[in-house]
Amino acid sequence: MCEQAYDITDYAGPQRSGAKGVYASTEMYGARSVQGANITMPNGNMDPWHSLSVVNETSQFYEPAEMTASETRVEIDGTAHCRDMYASGAFSPEFNDTGAIVWAHNKIQQQVEAYLMD
Repeated sequence: MCEQAYDITDYAGPQRSGAKGVYASTEMYGARSVQGANITMPNGNMDPWHSLSVVNETSQFYEPAEMTASETRVEIDGTAHCRDMYASGAFSPEFNDTGAIVWAHNKIQQQVEAYLMD
């Protein structure tokens, strides 16, 4: 998306470095193993930043991450970051939420309820 918007022709995507071939951003900013409690990590796979986050194993940007039992990935197909924060029907009555958004809202709600009950 950025390549098209800014007419970038030589960008090769996230760069790997080091002996293990991890992403340079991982080395610079820390690993994807957050090791926290009660964390839900929603990502939209249309968001350029999702490549730096904790993503599902099916993502081309997947890197193994140690996660605690109370950390959850929620990858939302076909959208960008923050879309999970909008209430259903927030854009207009004619614009229905996709199945992926409905699933993400339900998953996030279940996680927050579990955090509050803990």
